[in-house]
Amino acid sequence: MELFFRILAGLGGGVLVYAVLRDAFETIVLPRRPSGRRRITAIFYRSTWTPVRALALRTKNPGRRDLALNYFGPLWIVSLIGLWAVLLIAAFSFVYWGLGTDINAPGGGDPGFWMDVYMSGTTFFTLGMGDVSPAGPATRFAAVLQAGMGLGFLALVIGYVPVLYGAFSRREVTVSLLDARAGSPPTAAALLGRTLDANTAAPLHETLAEFERWASDLLEAQLSYPVLAYYRSQHDRQSWVGAITAVLDTCAVLLAARAVPFERQARLTFAMARHAAIDFVQLVGKEPREPGTPRMGPEDAAHLVGVLAKGGLTLDDPARFERRLAVYRRSYEGIVNALGEHLLMPIPPFVPAVGALDDWEEEFAGMTGG
Repeated sequence: MELFFRILAGLGGGVLVYAVLRDAFETIVLPRRPSGRRRITAIFYRSTWTPVRALALRTKNPGRRDLALNYFGPLWIVSLIGLWAVLLIAAFSFVYWGLGTDINAPGGGDPGFWMDVYMSGTTFFTLGMGDVSPAGPATRFAAVLQAGMGLGFLALVIGYVPVLYGAFSRREVTVSLLDARAGSPPTAAALLGRTLDANTAAPLHETLAEFERWASDLLEAQLSYPVLAYYRSQHDRQSWVGAITAVLDTCAVLLAARAVPFERQARLTFAMARHAAIDFVQLVGKEPREPGTPRMGPEDAAHLVGVLAKGGLTLDDPARFERRLAVYRRSYEGIVNALGEHLLMPIPPFVPAVGALDDWEEEFAGMTGG
């Protein structure tokens, strides 16, 4: 009977080794969206984000809530790496036990299962303590295999973290630029008011092209490394969800206004930004959900018409513009709102609040006492 359980444990340990290595490969190395809700990473994500999100919703202070959520992304990836290591050590412990605990133990005594665990841990981290060593050929082979996995695992982790933070930094460059270009939080009205020039189309056209490239990089990076979505921006009232919403809003306004100088680029940017939002909302398994409170009222639509007119885009029929804008909004608003609710990153309005200051202006006022 003991032989049966040892064989079963050895086979189970081998299956667990395969599951962990496959999960780590799909998460770190595979350059495409991993699939499967039964993956270790997916299970770990659901079991951690759900309670963290619930606790955050109970926190009434927005600043304290954001500060706490800032830790989730970095702590999650560190904890996931630790979980992989623990599972590999446990898996090889069962493999060694299944091979009959064929180990040279200190003092020459009869080693038990916990000696298999110790053997597995020292081998995985390549400590080379020398107090335990494999005795039989099968155990020696397993020990060499585990030591190789330990070195490879360490190399992957060392290479993975810089790539992750490089992608995060690229994302945040454009998010930070929106503070001066589109306000805090970023809005379509502020972005159009600050970049739309009646004398030249270059500033807004270049901005839209930059947003298209940013949305493309966002799509590639966050589908390859989904944990990036949970890394929050360094400043209040800024987030990648707010940024992509402002981009979509801006493009929707230009397309609804039939702004000929910008229509082609606005359509390209709109398509790429919407693609990124759709793919990620599918990745987290959420359905589009329309905002509970309307994001734009009649006075906001009139404000947008005035911003366009000031920039040299006079509308013949404002009512038709509002109807076309409503059609474009229905194609993405529920998607970005679902993302915002899931990640606890509120989506911005179309028009900034009266008298609202940008983050940099508030910081400057605080420094000067104004």
